[in-house]
Amino acid sequence: MVRDGRIIAKSPVRAAVVVSADRVRAAQRVIPHLLTLLSWASGDVSTARPRHEAALPALDAEIAEVSPEGRRLVIGATPGRALVLELPAGTVAAEIRTGTARPTSIAWRPDGAELAVLDEHGFVTVSDARSGIRRLRLATASQRDADDWGLRAVRYAARGDRIATALGTPAELFDAEDGRRRARIASPTRGVFSAIDVSADGELVALGNEDGHVGVWSARTGELVHGPIVLPRGTNVATVYELDFHPDGKSLAMGGGDASARIWTFATGAVRELAHTDMDFLDLLMIRHVAFSWDGRWLATTSGDFWTSCVWDVAHGTRLWRRDRGGGNALFMRAAFTPDARFVVTEFDGAVAGTGTWTDSHRLEPFAPLGLNPRYRAAGAFVWATTEERFLVWRVDTGRLVLQLAMQRG
Repeated sequence: MVRDGRIIAKSPVRAAVVVSADRVRAAQRVIPHLLTLLSWASGDVSTARPRHEAALPALDAEIAEVSPEGRRLVIGATPGRALVLELPAGTVAAEIRTGTARPTSIAWRPDGAELAVLDEHGFVTVSDARSGIRRLRLATASQRDADDWGLRAVRYAARGDRIATALGTPAELFDAEDGRRRARIASPTRGVFSAIDVSADGELVALGNEDGHVGVWSARTGELVHGPIVLPRGTNVATVYELDFHPDGKSLAMGGGDASARIWTFATGAVRELAHTDMDFLDLLMIRHVAFSWDGRWLATTSGDFWTSCVWDVAHGTRLWRRDRGGGNALFMRAAFTPDARFVVTEFDGAVAGTGTWTDSHRLEPFAPLGLNPRYRAAGAFVWATTEERFLVWRVDTGRLVLQLAMQRG
């Protein structure tokens, strides 16, 4: 949802990329409306020349977020840079420097004035989103003694007053104004954190770890508010892959290492199960992605081993829609809703379904499947992608390609 919709303000997302924000998440989800792109909708730009005389550096479609007002997109670039692009013109409005380290996560401050960029070495660069001038550089205390920290994420929280980071363990809360560390959140077990989300009002931070534990903490103080609880996997526990707050902040969707997504209601403590399949005989299925629609009526879930996306009626727990793919990269399969909840799009094949009929409406055109290495990302009303030489943007409601830019080979 902007999770990430997530783009979101919330943040369903995480290669085939469908803009749902977060996924659309409030600090981590960007509310992508990209309204000005509508002016391009009437023109066929599938063969249009790139809008830049000089090619952009290689871009990472997975590390990208839309600004709260929907007119700018920040995207990770190599080496050690993030670019802010004006939409729909595609001009570079600002450049954020992170040294030589590759950006791994980016977050907009809720007012769109600043950006926090987390790099692969564990440092957070806070910069002016208009000028690119650095204001703060934060050093996290996360464990760095492993080749893979799992989660590498930065989010704004507490209405922009806090910056939350998670690179393994512990997670940390920094004062967004002066950079002081306000709290550290230890993992409930020895397992490192593997998933994070921030509520739409910015007051709660949810964290899940590789041992299947999920808890909710205050974004201002770091105090535990709900849980922790444990997601089951038969007689074992398994990694929590994704979390998404309901827009009202009263429940949390969870995806982990078994055949079911789950919704945890905080007031009662009840955990509702949404079973993708009853065929997971070997306990191999994982739910890699969960994302509420922007109005909270529906939940999109995607499995990693059966290559299936589903949409559920949240109130009744019934499955409304299902789409299967015969194979693919389990890490990069998601579905995302448009802000008006009229459409849902799957990242792995560019199919767009109408939420009124729950049947295929149209496809993104032209849409070239990228096999086991998708680089699509979706958030809200738009989907973007990188090929070897182009950066592309589509509108979900029409399926039309509205922008393409030349890009240097990575």
